[in-house]
Parts: sequence; C-alpha cells; structure tokens
Amino acid sequence: MNGNRGSILIFVLVLLVVLGTAAAVVLGATTMQARVSREKSQLVKSFHAANAGLDYVKYYIKASNYAANGRNEWLLNHSSDSGYLVTSTLLPELDATNARITITSQGSSPWYCIESRVPVGGDAVERVIEVWVREREPFSEYMFFVGGSIRFGETTVAGRVHSNGTITYNRGCRTPGTNEPAKMWGDTTATGGYDFNGSGSFEELFTIYNDDGSVKYVSDHDFSVAARPMPETNDINTLWAVGHAGGYDANSTIKFVTREELVLGEYKYVTRVILDGDGVERDLPDNGVIACNTSNVTITGTTTTAGGTTYNVAGINGRVTIVNKSTSGSGQISISSPIIYIDENGHSYYQHREADGTAYDYKTANYFNDAGKHYWTSDTDPKVQFVRNPNYTGNSAVGMVAAEDIRYGVGTPAGSSMQIDAAILANGKFGYDHDNLVKRNLRITGSLTFNGSYGRYSSPPKTGKGYSYSGIYQYDQKLRGNSPPFFLGTARPDFFAWRVVH
Repeated sequence: MNGNRGSILIFVLVLLVVLGTAAAVVLGATTMQARVSREKSQLVKSFHAANAGLDYVKYYIKASNYAANGRNEWLLNHSSDSGYLVTSTLLPELDATNARITITSQGSSPWYCIESRVPVGGDAVERVIEVWVREREPFSEYMFFVGGSIRFGETTVAGRVHSNGTITYNRGCRTPGTNEPAKMWGDTTATGGYDFNGSGSFEELFTIYNDDGSVKYVSDHDFSVAARPMPETNDINTLWAVGHAGGYDANSTIKFVTREELVLGEYKYVTRVILDGDGVERDLPDNGVIACNTSNVTITGTTTTAGGTTYNVAGINGRVTIVNKSTSGSGQISISSPIIYIDENGHSYYQHREADGTAYDYKTANYFNDAGKHYWTSDTDPKVQFVRNPNYTGNSAVGMVAAEDIRYGVGTPAGSSMQIDAAILANGKFGYDHDNLVKRNLRITGSLTFNGSYGRYSSPPKTGKGYSYSGIYQYDQKLRGNSPPFFLGTARPDFFAWRVVH
C-alpha cells in the first residue's frame, strides 16, 4: 500500500511538472505573440508616421519659391552635405508625427536625399523611409511641352506630351503611307481637353499592341490637369550668365566643325566651334554653354572625314547648350544645318533602316535631299524605320534655349529635309518660314518645348509646307536624368526612388 502511495505521488509530481512546463510554454508563446503583435503594430505606426513626415516636407518643397539662379529656396535653406535635421520648430506639423527628417544635399547638384524616421516604444522600433528629390523637372523630360494648344495628325510621337491648352488629333492620326493609326507612345496631359478633327479613337491612339495582337500597354492620358508654367525670363538670363562667364559669346553665327583627326595615335571625330565667323576653332566650352544676346544667331556645321570628304551636317561629338536671352526684335535661334549626334568613331545616333536591313546615315548620298528616298515625300512613299544605331557609343547632347523663337530650314537647298538631334526650348514659337522645305521633312530626336499655339506652322502658315502632323518625333531616352548642360527645368520638383531603408 505504501508503495502504491509512492507511485501515485511520483505520478502527480511528474504531471505537475508537465502541466507547469506546458503552461510556461503557452505563457511564453502568448507573451512572444503579444510582443510580436505589438512590434508589428508599432512598425505600422512608425511607417505611416514617417510617410506623413515625408508628405509634410514634400508640401513645403512644392510650395517653395525658386531663386533667381533657379534653385528651390526651401531646399537650399533646409539641407546640408552632412545632413540637415528638420525639427518641429521649423516644421510644426512634425509634432503630430514625431518624425525625424534629415535632408542631405549633394554638393552643387540639384539632387537631395530626404530620410524620415519615427521611433516608437522608447526608440526600440522604428521605420526609416528614404526618397530622392530633384529641384526641378527638366523640360527635356518631355517630347512636347507646349504653352498653348497643339495638334497632331499623321505622325507617331514617342515620348511624354503636355499642353497648357487643347490637344487636337487631326485626320484620324493615320501613319503616312499605311492604314495603321499613329500612336502616342508616352503619357499625355493637357489643361484644355482634346478634340478629334476627323475620325479617331483613344484606343487607336494610346493602346500599344504586341506582334501577336495582345495589348502591350496603354499610355496614360489626362486632359484636365492644371497648367504648368513656362520658363521665366530670370531662368533664361541665369543660363546666359553661365555661358558669358565662361567666355563663349556669339552674336551672329555658331558653326560646329567636326573633323576626323589623329588623337593619341588613333583617328577620332573631334568637335570644335567657330563663333561669329572669326575663323578661330575653339574646343566646346568647359561649362557647356554658349551665350547669345542678339536678334538672331544662326547655327551651321560641317563634318569632315580623315579622307577629306565634307558633309554639310553639324555632327556633334560632345555636350553643349546654346542660349539667346534677347527679347528685342526676334531674339531667335535659326538652324540652317541638320544637327546630329555622332560618337568619336563617326557613328550617328540614329539611322534609317529599310525592311531588308539596309541602313543609311548622314554619309549616304542624298540622305538630306529630295532626290533620295530616305524620308517621306508623299503618303505613298515606301516606309523606312528611323531607329537607334547599335554602333553608337557616345553621350552627346545639344540644348537650344531662346527667349523668343527657334526656327529651322533657313538657307537650306530646295527639297531638303531636316534632322535635329537636340533638346529645344523656345519661349516663343518653334517652326520655320522657308519654302524650300517640304511636307514630312522633319525628324526631331530629342525634346520640344515652345510657347506658341502651333509647333511647325510658320507665321502665317504656309500650306503644304510642314504641318505639325508631318514628321517623326522620337524622344531621346538619353535625356532622362542626363539633360544638356544647365538645361532649364519646370517649377516642379521631381521625387524619385521612394524606399523603406529599415
């Protein structure tokens, strides 16, 4: 009997130990789960609070004035290269979020890194969120940025489009020589709505298809956005001062002279510039800006091979921005030679390629002449592709900024076509008034910003001489984040690369 009692006691003791252990495990698991749940809740609170802190800072950046030098005043006053802590004294709204905001500038660059962190639970838990901001969104981020209204017709536009007026899609937006609709290959915004002059539909315009007929993507479009300001006189004057300080001033002509010459034992294409016909060949300016303050400056150029063959083309291997700040008279820039990007080996940035793979560039006979077949002269002409040259290895960029008009084709031979590789900004009109150029003669590879209502019309318009729908407008992807030197930007900051750091 005593033995049985001992066995029962041992059993009871073991049972108590098991139950106690189980209870401890359950209690520990419950405590752990509660802690994990609490930390998750704190992380969520920290995340939203940090994000709210960023939103407050974004508001102040967007609402800031811009200084005469084009810089965002609020960012300049609330940043440093070592990291500037924005306290609730400077930004009272942060009291509601407990966010600690640090803004780090990147030297003289227009880029800033903004970090927001919110500790929760005695600093034990926090989320850290980071976003990058650029003071201004460059106008060169758009294929078309128009201060008024614009119409498109028989052309495909590859790039973003914004109009501070109405966008009219003309003639059903059909691609010349085909029954295929032209396409808007980029986001499109306008303040004044849209109109179809003739047949057309959004599906035709904005839906991009794969070869098998499936939908590849649909370009965004919003026709009721707020107006976006064009460049101000101060912006253009500041850009002019950069070029003037560098000693590169021109008052009548700018001629780009590119030659294939020996450089360290190898033949390379080198671009230099002659100002006002003085015969002096200068390297491109160190700061990249040529300053003009005149009623009109004309741009020409030649490209010469080592064998002595010269092409009447401004083949530019380098980076340069030309600015004319004059507002007296016409205050314009006139382009009388095709402007194309080439690399040190003479390869052009773009070329024409036919269906059989045959490629043409500026060295091909009649490439810029009506006798050739390498551009459109009528609706029934054979189509060729205007494509990137896979052999091009350069990083050339040309910017043109005029306080008033930019025009092209002045002095070109009858029947010529025109190609312009450049980011163009005219605070007046962009177009031409020359009868020698024919319809569908224009190839723009870059970016167009202008303040007039019609892009390619002259004043007054010349019937059959190059409507806004008759050309190729190909956005230069190199311009994204890599504008020509000191190219102007909108009064809108750009925010990039939002991410959770911790």
